[in-house]
Amino acid sequence: MAIYIDRIRQPERAIPGRERDRGRSNSRQIAALKQTLRCALDEILTPRQQNCIKLYYIEGRNMAEIGKELGIDESTVSRHIKAAKRKLGQLRSLL
Repeated sequence: MAIYIDRIRQPERAIPGRERDRGRSNSRQIAALKQTLRCALDEILTPRQQNCIKLYYIEGRNMAEIGKELGIDESTVSRHIKAAKRKLGQLRSLL
């Protein structure tokens, strides 16, 4: 039992070059996932929902600013963001 626990506690030995390969593989997987997500967002969200999400989460604007820019009421911006989050939540459950 003590030997088993010691083996768990010991870090795995690094294999030269292995970490670098794993990093490249992960980078490719992440890039592929990002591209898939972009395509899914384009298909799942309406253009207005996409705009609201980008302005709110990526550009950090508040709902009043977004409403002014898009010519809609602040409560409408809120509804678009909530609808988009609901759709994205459904997408997440599929992954």
